[in-house]
Amino acid sequence: MAGEEVKLLGFWASPYVLRTRIALKIKAISYEYVEENLREKSELLLQSNPIYKKVPVLLHGDRTICESPVIVEYIDAIWNTPNSPPILPLDPYDRAVAKFWGVFIEDKLHPAMRGAARGLTEAVRATNVEELHSVLQILETVLAKCGEEKRFFGGENLGYVDIVLGVGFGLDESH
Repeated sequence: MAGEEVKLLGFWASPYVLRTRIALKIKAISYEYVEENLREKSELLLQSNPIYKKVPVLLHGDRTICESPVIVEYIDAIWNTPNSPPILPLDPYDRAVAKFWGVFIEDKLHPAMRGAARGLTEAVRATNVEELHSVLQILETVLAKCGEEKRFFGGENLGYVDIVLGVGFGLDESH
């Protein structure tokens, strides 16, 4: 299964596609990258992701996996070898904590960032800037505690929370 052909449908500016590409790089997986025109979506994209019709989409053999968090977790599980570091922690509690903070970043940080950057009025932008400051304070406290004497959130290797946080500063809305 791990040796089957891998193809990634993406768009160069999508932080969600970048998450997937980082996961593939961490696991040293060879893959074909197919750039999508999101204004004129390919038939392959529409067939591969008929519900959301967006990138990224990972094609692994005859399997189709959509949504960047799901794809990253799939990559981590399928290419779980001694030669590649885990993306998600192996310990179930640590894995749950990492997933929680990934969801927090998606649900709180990214919307506040988008609102601060694109609020329709100055008042809306100001409200989102306040929310952004609040969320960043929470993350700073938690990440400082979790990352004590560690290079990355999850330890010495780049992991799930690092990927979600690090590439989430793009403001595009596809997943």
